[in-house]
Amino acid sequence: MCVAALALVMGAGALASTLNQVVPSTGGVAGHDYAYWLQRDWEFYFASPSQCQTATVGGQTVSLAESIGGGNSSCHMPAGHPIFVNSLSTECSTIPGHHNGWGTSKSQLQKCSRTVTEKARITEWLDGQRVPNFGRVFWKTVTQFSVNVPAGRFKGFNGGQVRAAAWGWSLLLKKLPKGKHTVRCRAFYPNGKLEFQDRITLYIS
Repeated sequence: MCVAALALVMGAGALASTLNQVVPSTGGVAGHDYAYWLQRDWEFYFASPSQCQTATVGGQTVSLAESIGGGNSSCHMPAGHPIFVNSLSTECSTIPGHHNGWGTSKSQLQKCSRTVTEKARITEWLDGQRVPNFGRVFWKTVTQFSVNVPAGRFKGFNGGQVRAAAWGWSLLLKKLPKGKHTVRCRAFYPNGKLEFQDRITLYIS
């Protein structure tokens, strides 16, 4: 099981328009919805440890930035393109040690990916601006997908095709202005214990 955090945000000079860049939870970019981009982000994770990625779909470029396990990170990305923000999500796969004691059937992988994460009480800020209703409507499910994992990507795994499922919260942004941008994410269990916090700095040029 693995938890990811991905974040992108607006620069200080664009505070007034920060929330206007958020794609509605029922919308999408490059012809695809939130669940599609959540899956693409995890596919990148299985293929490479790089935190910063770019995908081209239907001739449109979409930038992705990722921070596995929280903490502070940064990415340099081109201006004028949509951005996927994987704020907090969990994957479970058929790779040994990646399903946290659950089985590897489709239903078991789905339960594994959401059982702990869905209990979190999550808040997201874009340059200090709280995203309204983030925890309530911006979660998505990726029921199952297959992906080829290169040899050496994970310790003790020789590579090959695996099945995985994912669940969690994310944002799609239409684009960001040039400059430095940051996002902060915090998630608590119902008992108030801090589960996760992340900060990503994005340099758009």
